[in-house]
Amino acid sequence: MSLGRRQLEVAAALLSLASATEAATDGALARRSTGDIVVRLKIDQGIQITRLRDIHLRVHLASAQSSAVYAQRFCVRSNFDAFYRLTAYSDGGGSTPFTLTSPGGDTLRYWLTFTGRLDSDVLAQLEPAVPSPAYPVRASGIDCDGEPNAQFKLTIPASELLRARDSEYAGFLQLSVAIE
Repeated sequence: MSLGRRQLEVAAALLSLASATEAATDGALARRSTGDIVVRLKIDQGIQITRLRDIHLRVHLASAQSSAVYAQRFCVRSNFDAFYRLTAYSDGGGSTPFTLTSPGGDTLRYWLTFTGRLDSDVLAQLEPAVPSPAYPVRASGIDCDGEPNAQFKLTIPASELLRARDSEYAGFLQLSVAIE
């Protein structure tokens, strides 16, 4: 066997080996032909927050002696079991307090608490842009298979309601979940 032919066979063998691990190969023309295909699957690991609803509160000034409290249950799901933290951001972003603002520029502060375990009555106080304690998240279907698994409470203290100068206030609250 000549040296040139041997080099060609070695090159063909290396090409065949590379093809088998990196790309599809065609079969040879023969009575029976077999091709090879590499199959790869990459599953993106992710987390999703769903079932959030806008908040519309109405307070009668005569009953403003107590705080206005709103609770909302929602879903945090993942495609694998893990731990996550929730971070809340207010209108101003960063570490500015949670606030509602009137068209006239008056602001009212509110507080936010959160739990990622509905079997617990303990809700963690949230500060803007500061992650919550870690909570478990399980692999589940869309909308947590129909069962919410997390809750936040928004509280506007009576003292804030009593000092309100305007009749309407609005704000933006962003909730973000991240896997640890």
